[in-house]
Amino acid sequence: MSEVLVWADHRGRFTQGTIWVETLCASLRRGDILSPACIDTISDRPAVVALDAGGGFGHVAAVSAVRTAAQRAVAEGVAIVTVRNSSHFGACGYYATQLAEEGMIGIVATNAYPKVAPHGGRSAALGTNPIGFAAPVDGGGPIVGDLSTGALAGSRVRDAVSGGRSLDEGTALDRRGDPTRDPAALADGGVMLPFGGPKGYALGILVEILTSGLSGGAAPDALGSMFAPGRAATSHVVIAIAPDAGLPARVSHLGSSIRSTPPQDGMEVRLPGDVGHEHEARDTIDLPTETEVALSRAATEPPPQPVA
Repeated sequence: MSEVLVWADHRGRFTQGTIWVETLCASLRRGDILSPACIDTISDRPAVVALDAGGGFGHVAAVSAVRTAAQRAVAEGVAIVTVRNSSHFGACGYYATQLAEEGMIGIVATNAYPKVAPHGGRSAALGTNPIGFAAPVDGGGPIVGDLSTGALAGSRVRDAVSGGRSLDEGTALDRRGDPTRDPAALADGGVMLPFGGPKGYALGILVEILTSGLSGGAAPDALGSMFAPGRAATSHVVIAIAPDAGLPARVSHLGSSIRSTPPQDGMEVRLPGDVGHEHEARDTIDLPTETEVALSRAATEPPPQPVA
C-alpha cells in the first residue's frame, strides 16, 4: 500500500498519495477496512477471474488483480480480473503502469461513492469512477492516462476546500440544482457534473458496468464513503492485453508524430504521463503542506490494531 501512495507523490499526484494515510488509518481503526483480509477467488476462467477483497485494503487487492491479470494475459493474450468488496485503491495509473512495465497494455478502473449527477440530472447517481491506462514505449517511460469521469476528482474538491479555492465553472451544482463554484456546496447536498456532459456520463456508466456490473459488487446506491463510518464496498477492474513484440515501437512512433504537431501559442504538445515522468526523475519529493499536516495528525493517533 505504501508503494502505491509514494508512487503517486513521486509523480506529483499528491491528492492520491500519502495524504491518504490519515483516512486509511481511521478506516482501519473503525473496522471499516479489515486487515488482515482474505482475498477469495469467486470465479476462475482462463482469461476472466473474479476476486473478493474481503473488505480489505483496495491497494492490496488491486495489486493481486494486476499480478493475476499479467499471468493470465501471457497465456491467453488478454485477461480481465475484477475485484469486489474492496475499498479506495489510490491512483489507477499505478496499476496500469505495472502492466506497461511488463510490456502489456493496462486498463484499470474503479467505481466510487456517488458524487456525480447523470447528464441532465441534479442528484448523485455515479461516483467519479476514474479510469486509467498505460502502454509501453520503446526506449522510454510508458504513456499513462488517469482521469476522473466526473468533471472533478473527489480529491480535487477536498484540495479546493482546504486551499480556499473556487471550483471551475460548469463542474458542480448546489443542492438546489444551480451552478456553483463553491466547493463547500458539495458537502451541503451539491453534486459534481460529469466531464464533457453526456460523454463523461457515458464513460462513467461504462466504468460502473465493468466494475460492479462485471464483478457482482455493490451498486452505486449501496456504496459507502471513505470519509464516513461504514464499509466502502467498491469494485475494480484490471484489463491486461499482451500484444506482439512490435507494440512499444509503434507506440513510440505514435508519440513522436503527436509531439511533432505544431503547438498553439504559449503551449507545448505533450503526451499523457509526461508530467509524472518529469516529477519521477527528481531526487526528492516536495510534499504539499496539506500532506505534511495530514501525516503529522496521523502520527499522533494511536496505531490501528489489526481487525479481521
